[in-house]
Amino acid sequence: MENKLLQPITDREQKGTAEGVPDKANEFRTQKRQDRETRLARGAALKRQRGRDTDMEKLPPKEKIYEAFTAMADGRVEMKGNSATVTSTDGTKVYKVVWRGNIYSSTDNATYWQGYAGYPVICVLMLQGKLSADGEIARMFSGVPWNALNKLYKRDYAKALGAAIAGLGLTQGQATEAAEETEKIYSQLKELDIRIVRKIKDEQ
Repeated sequence: MENKLLQPITDREQKGTAEGVPDKANEFRTQKRQDRETRLARGAALKRQRGRDTDMEKLPPKEKIYEAFTAMADGRVEMKGNSATVTSTDGTKVYKVVWRGNIYSSTDNATYWQGYAGYPVICVLMLQGKLSADGEIARMFSGVPWNALNKLYKRDYAKALGAAIAGLGLTQGQATEAAEETEKIYSQLKELDIRIVRKIKDEQ
């Protein structure tokens, strides 16, 4: 949640304690700093209590959830024990997702190079039940050529999503329903205790 902006400070207030008037701006900054330090300390203590030192540090663009919808709806994911393969939308690549406990890796570019959960990881989390996804919503995005759209719009994922929704002919109500589902999943993703790494050694 964004902080409220400070109210304009009057000339008298700007003179501060020199005239016996409290420096409200300085008091505000001090209080904010103390509040932040308190929150950080509490968060660190909670992590220690739960053993949670592996939280996901970087979140994906929300549009990656739509890409996961498509992969799931089109049946492009094959689960195999502690790994899964995910075929790209154009069928030219096969990504491998591996996990050990709460640590995940994937060979897709977003996960490997950007360090956040790309759509193959998100899709696997959905199929594992760690993310709750509405199958009906996912099927609405079946067949979307995300790879081509992302290239066309130069990785502007918001524009690619807009083009996908237009191309599918979704109604405003359907688009809103999908957006609400995506927000729900994104909130779940933020709460997951997982870590993204570049590579996990496969079990023999």
